[in-house]
Amino acid sequence: MKELLNKIQDKYLGKSRYKRNILRMVGARVISQLIPILISPLLTRIYTPKEFGVFQVYFTVVSITGIISNGRYALSILLPKKDADSQVLALFSALLTALFTMLFWGALCVFRNDFFILLNIESIKQHLPLLAINVFFFGIAEVFFLLELKRKKYKKLILNIFVQSSTMIISRVLFGFKDMGACGLILSYLIGYIVSVLLLLCKIEIRVSLDVFKSRVKELAKRYINFPKFSLLSDGMQNLTNLSPTILLNKCFGSDIAGYFSLSDKILGSPLWFITSSVGDVYRQEASEQFRLKGSCKDIFVKTVRSLFFFGIVPFLLIFLIVPLLIPFVFGSDWTVTGTFVRIFSLMYFTAFLSNPILYTINILDKQKYSVVFQIMKLVSILIAFVVGVYFKNFIMTLVIWSVLVSISNVFILYVSYRLVSKINKKQDES
Repeated sequence: MKELLNKIQDKYLGKSRYKRNILRMVGARVISQLIPILISPLLTRIYTPKEFGVFQVYFTVVSITGIISNGRYALSILLPKKDADSQVLALFSALLTALFTMLFWGALCVFRNDFFILLNIESIKQHLPLLAINVFFFGIAEVFFLLELKRKKYKKLILNIFVQSSTMIISRVLFGFKDMGACGLILSYLIGYIVSVLLLLCKIEIRVSLDVFKSRVKELAKRYINFPKFSLLSDGMQNLTNLSPTILLNKCFGSDIAGYFSLSDKILGSPLWFITSSVGDVYRQEASEQFRLKGSCKDIFVKTVRSLFFFGIVPFLLIFLIVPLLIPFVFGSDWTVTGTFVRIFSLMYFTAFLSNPILYTINILDKQKYSVVFQIMKLVSILIAFVVGVYFKNFIMTLVIWSVLVSISNVFILYVSYRLVSKINKKQDES
């Protein structure tokens, strides 16, 4: 059996370090997400829908604020040739995260009532201290995950992903049996990130002296200034793009339609996240290294997109043809309409499957302004779809226009990214 597995591995992966690293990261994320999926029937019996709703609001606020906490300087950690410069950027990003957390905490204390009422999230007001702490650990985890990714510490990162997920689930079950309600869900999420940061910091090599940090940080902050200038805006808009459909569907067409979308997003989105996040992690490390050494990352760009296309075309066709037929049997007849959502969105998710992992190319080429354009295109696409759909009072029309326009945006992202890497490659050849 072992020999058969080795033969299959050699046949499809060969000696490609890139493919093996992707497979490892995908495997880690699949396992880390499979655990909560398998345990979900138990969790739904020890936590109420309202408690999950409070946690979802908390999770959303932490995700949005945590992502912007380091000014997106964390994304620049992969780019310098010298590891010492990456360490300086990591420490600088960590300091920004700490500063942001203190300012965020202060602003919440001063404007807490206005803030929670404005966003209609009063349900998490009592968890204010945990919110600020969670934002800090969220931002720090990203910083040191990327530093270890730069160093190709894949085994450590895989262990980190698995332990973080397991810690969250185990603590969530324990807190549930202790009747801690929404606070149990929130605490388990925070504990998962604390454990993640401790694991990342374990045996990490940070050898930058205070003098070196002071002498290099200003130059590096200036060199990578496009990250806070453009990536901060584009990532903020990306979050808005991801969150707005549910709100708009609920407001324009009712909670039932929003529910169907939520399920279709889980069916299509979960497998998409498994693959694209893992491929994206390995791609941005390998592409950054290739660009540092050769001045171009066109080869790895083309290889990645081509592999994703051939890997994804058959599964997405099967999803389009078969999954809608299975939905009534798996989820019940009340969810049959979800099959329509899955069919309409299949094209959109397939193009996202191709474009999402290579988005970091823009950062490698220092062309972050394009990221803002890409996110504006997607947001405008969604808004156009809803304006037309609401005008004609037809949610199917909304879904079709939404899927087509966002698919076009994803293809445009691929085209522009390819043109940019080709242009850089041509300049390198001429020189």
